[in-house]
Amino acid sequence: MTRGGGYAKGVAKRQEILETALEVVAAQGCRNASIRDIAEAANLSPTGLLHYFGSKEDLFVAIIQERDAKDGLRAPEVDYMTQFLTVMRENSKVPGLVYLYSLLSVEAADPNHPAHTYFVARRDMVTQLATEVIEGPKSGERCARISPQSG
Repeated sequence: MTRGGGYAKGVAKRQEILETALEVVAAQGCRNASIRDIAEAANLSPTGLLHYFGSKEDLFVAIIQERDAKDGLRAPEVDYMTQFLTVMRENSKVPGLVYLYSLLSVEAADPNHPAHTYFVARRDMVTQLATEVIEGPKSGERCARISPQSG
């Protein structure tokens, strides 16, 4: 069950907080956006906000996870490269999102960081998708110029 409960009202509030938090991060930057600022914008107390996410880092990880879910990188029916380029284009239009992702990805190199597990799993998923693109899983043909084992 997600933090903050699985009931419809809790899930809706959590979604509202994620959207509000991204707006605050876009306006102030992730280093300047405080729990108090985000809570105020979401009409919550800081304690109320932390009920749903636990910490600022957990909230930021949830923002990135939500963006991944919306991006749909796991949708096999869409050409991977087309989807990848579309996602990059769309995400670059959201101020603060690329910076937040970049900052978290660096901080998550520490195995104790709340985003570490997320970034390891995401790297593995993207590697698998890219390997499938290179190997051509539908046709069984490999791209002659690229080996999934190189680099």
